Amino acid sequence: MIETNILEQTTIMKFADTFTKQECETVSDEILKYKQQSEKHKDFIMNLNANKGCWMGMPHKNKGFSNTTESLLVTKLLECAHIYRNSLPKPKHIKNLNLDYLDTENLHIHAWCNVNDPDSENFIHCHPGNLFSGVAYFQAENTGGLEFVPTNYIQKTTHPAWPFHGTAVYHPNDGDVLIFPSYLMHQVNRNTSTKQRITLAFDI
Repeated sequence: MIETNILEQTTIMKFADTFTKQECETVSDEILKYKQQSEKHKDFIMNLNANKGCWMGMPHKNKGFSNTTESLLVTKLLECAHIYRNSLPKPKHIKNLNLDYLDTENLHIHAWCNVNDPDSENFIHCHPGNLFSGVAYFQAENTGGLEFVPTNYIQKTTHPAWPFHGTAVYHPNDGDVLIFPSYLMHQVNRNTSTKQRITLAFDI
C-alpha cells in the first residue's frame, strides 16, 4: 500500500440552512442597496471578460452592511470554516516541527458579494493560493448550478468508464454554505431564471 493523502481527494461540504429565510432576505436587501450606491461611485469590481452580467463588490469593506449583518456573516462563515478545516487530515509531507499546519484560531477570510443578472454565468476558474473557498447563498434557488470540473476531465486524461470521470453539479438552496478546495476548477452555469442570483463568495 502507498500513502494516498497527497493524491487528489476532494472534500466538498454543504452546510444546509446556515442562514434563515429572514436572514437571507436581509443580507440580499443590504447587498442590493450597496450595489445601487456603489455603481454611482464606481466602487465595485467588474470583470466583463469572465463574468458578463455579474456585479462584484465588497460591502463589508465600505460600511455597506449593518453591524448586525456583518457580525452574523463573520460568525456563520467562520463556524463553517472551522468545521471544514477540522474534517481535513493533516498533510503528512509537512515535516518542519516549527510549522503549524494551520492556526485554527486565526483564519483569514477574503470575501466579495456577487449579483448575477438573468442570462449571466461565471466561466471556469479556481482560487489559487488559498486553502479552501466557499459560497454563501442568499437568493440563488433555480438560478444555475455550481459545477465542479476536475482537471482530469478538462484534460481528457481519463477513460469515460473510470468511476471518477466527469463533473459534479450543486444546485443551491437559499441559506446554504458550500466549501471546497480552492484548487478545484468550477463554474456557475447560466442563470435561466428571471431573478438575480445573490451570493457571497470567500477564500480562507
